[in-house]
Amino acid sequence: MAILNVTEYSRLALDADGKAAEFGREPALAAQNKTFTDASVQTNALQTDTHLIRVVVDTDAYIAIGLNPTAAPGTTMLFADKPEYFGVPSVPIDGAGFKVAAISV
Repeated sequence: MAILNVTEYSRLALDADGKAAEFGREPALAAQNKTFTDASVQTNALQTDTHLIRVVVDTDAYIAIGLNPTAAPGTTMLFADKPEYFGVPSVPIDGAGFKVAAISV
C-alpha cells in the first residue's frame, strides 16, 4: 500500500533577513499518514489554525483538497517522494476542516 503524508503548518518560516521562505515554520502543528490504493481515501480534518500543508506520497498519486475531497484522474498529480506545499483556508467552513484525499495513479 502507498502512503500519503500531510504535515500542517500555521505559518511560513523566515529566512535570515526576516523574509518569508517557501516552506513551513517548525515545529509543525501536526502530521498525518494515510495508506491508499486504487480507491480515494481522506485524511482527518486539518487543524483550524493550519494555513500551509506539505504533502508527499511514496508512489505517484492524484490528490484533492477540500471539505469532502475525492481524488481521481484529473485532480492534482503528485510524483513519488517529491514534496509539494499548498495553502489552505485556516477557518473551518460550517465547523468542518479541510481534508486531503489520495488515490494511486
